[in-house]
Amino acid sequence: MKIVNVVKPAIRILPMISKDEFPRMSIEDVQNNYFWGELINNQEGMYNFRKIGMNAPKDSLVLFQFDNIIIASAELLDIEKFVIPKDGKYYGAYRFDINSVKIFEPITLAEINKIDSNITAFSQVKQEINSLFMVEIQDLIKSKQMPILPDELPRQYYGKRTEGAKRQIVVNAYERNYKARQACIEHYGCRCVVCGFDFAKFYGPEFEGKIHVHHVKPLSEINESYEVDPINDLRPVCPNCHLALHSKIDGKVYDIDELKSKIKRLINN
Repeated sequence: MKIVNVVKPAIRILPMISKDEFPRMSIEDVQNNYFWGELINNQEGMYNFRKIGMNAPKDSLVLFQFDNIIIASAELLDIEKFVIPKDGKYYGAYRFDINSVKIFEPITLAEINKIDSNITAFSQVKQEINSLFMVEIQDLIKSKQMPILPDELPRQYYGKRTEGAKRQIVVNAYERNYKARQACIEHYGCRCVVCGFDFAKFYGPEFEGKIHVHHVKPLSEINESYEVDPINDLRPVCPNCHLALHSKIDGKVYDIDELKSKIKRLINN
């Protein structure tokens, strides 16, 4: 009888060199622009590495470490070694399943250590978490995943302001266009058009520019690709009002004017 050796998927922590690869980029920028933009759309899941890469079997869970926290994860499909270094510095690439890419609220060392006590520090050395803790790590990621509203989905890179095409990432999402979002904010500003909330005035100047962007007509109702008009189709709203606009109350979804009127009545009562 032939004995087949079954190689179990591993759990690996992959440190990202922020200074060289992602200069002056925030955690949110790396999550949205790189993981849900560049890695999926332009690189088709290929993540280049310098010098010696890690050894890990297919289907291993890779946790991406950025500035001493874990900010994303993906499942490994295979590892390719380059005969000639790409761009003179990349010696190979990891290929990830683009449908497995997840971003989430940062996971700290303390949270990882609570699951696997052998992980006592993050470093620039690729680390391995005991694969016996796979379920626990996956549950931790699930608990950290950020809720996705239909109108606040990953930033993408596209020349035209075309939106609405369905695709599989983590959920069946509608593609968003970051240029359209920026054009909306440049026109209307960063104050919520419903309640007037301003992140920078409330929390301080480091929160300048923080705002959600809401589609006046939900893309889920359009169900086809169209060229978005940032001025007529989009509005800046705060997270609370954004959630309210997408919440069904007695089977009814509020529009912006209705929600503004409701707030005004509540204040006056």
